[in-house]
Amino acid sequence: MTGLHISREDLIGRWSLSYSDIEFVNGKPAPARLGLAVQLKFFAAHGFFVQDHASIPADSVSWLAEQLGVESGAMTEYDFSGRTARRHCAEILQYLGFRRLKRCDREELTLWIAGELCPTGQ
Repeated sequence: MTGLHISREDLIGRWSLSYSDIEFVNGKPAPARLGLAVQLKFFAAHGFFVQDHASIPADSVSWLAEQLGVESGAMTEYDFSGRTARRHCAEILQYLGFRRLKRCDREELTLWIAGELCPTGQ
């Protein structure tokens, strides 16, 4: 966890857990909850999953720990490169409604790009 500090507004806006987020996180074993919450909110804020503890602002970990009623020190137990973390990433994507593109999705995207971004065919 980095010594970076983020504003109170960012903590509240980007790192607050909704009731459904808390329900999702609390469905996991206690030792994994804080790590899962960090992955969830980091992905929502940045669009990618965090790879190590050094990329996470300490303030955000403390804020999430407070919301979950756990100690922020529990974060050191979470292995961001481990099997559990990879499974958590897949579960987060599913929870947020992401899915793999299907052929019909690609075709629809191609038509949208052609019509909206490249209407002259270039």
